[in-house]
Amino acid sequence: MSTVSRRRLLVGGLGLLAAAGCQADNKPQAVSARVADQTAAAAAQTPEAVTVVRALSYARGGDVRMVVYRPEGITQAALPVCLAMHDRGANADAFGDMGIVAALTEMVKAGGKPFALAALDGGDTSWTTAGKDDPGRMLREEVPAWLTRQGLATTVFGSLGVGTGAYGALDYVTQPGVAVTALLDPKLFADFADARADGGVATDEAWHAVDPFRNVEKLGNVAVGIWSGAADPAASRLAGAVKAEVTEIGAGGADFRKRKLVGVLAFLGDQGIRINGGY
Repeated sequence: MSTVSRRRLLVGGLGLLAAAGCQADNKPQAVSARVADQTAAAAAQTPEAVTVVRALSYARGGDVRMVVYRPEGITQAALPVCLAMHDRGANADAFGDMGIVAALTEMVKAGGKPFALAALDGGDTSWTTAGKDDPGRMLREEVPAWLTRQGLATTVFGSLGVGTGAYGALDYVTQPGVAVTALLDPKLFADFADARADGGVATDEAWHAVDPFRNVEKLGNVAVGIWSGAADPAASRLAGAVKAEVTEIGAGGADFRKRKLVGVLAFLGDQGIRINGGY
């Protein structure tokens, strides 16, 4: 059995203590640096709340702008998507002007499941076909690939229509797999003459293709919610025809759309989860 002198033991012990002291001094610095690196990496992986992209649409015959709105601070990959259709005379920025990012963020903080809203510039024909310009085909055939390139889910679970965007929203959800649509202040036309004058609808055929009262059966089991600030008989009639899950009509006032937005988004998310089993 080897023997270690007291001196050697003392010197060795001091050396160990010195080494331990260095390690103790350095460890917090290493942890701090590691935490800082992780924080920076997480920040780099968090997508912007608003992303604007341009894509060539063969269905529209030119470049189209898509604006993606996300809740603040969400890093979830392949975030579920709801498409948003703006009113005639507006564009995809209309949803940002309504405060959609703040509303999405508030909805998530209240316990809602996060999703992204993808809005596109839809032209001036209330989302109906006009000659070679076919926004409905763009939504069905081209948008899924655009969403994938943005790291979002390819399959869209629902739609939101504002004003005459209601026609695009209702038409979109007639395809299989789409679970829910919400109409915020929908503007509904009585006939083709009205649709052409106020909605820019080009032909009677295009009008018949999107008139919801002619196409109720195509909605199947889609959940529909309707919020209208005005006491609109057409909105009330549509709510009855589609057996709307939520109907709020005539409760207007200042900033009606902004005030209802969080509830509208919660409805879209909740119904998407219920019908699609978590989207």
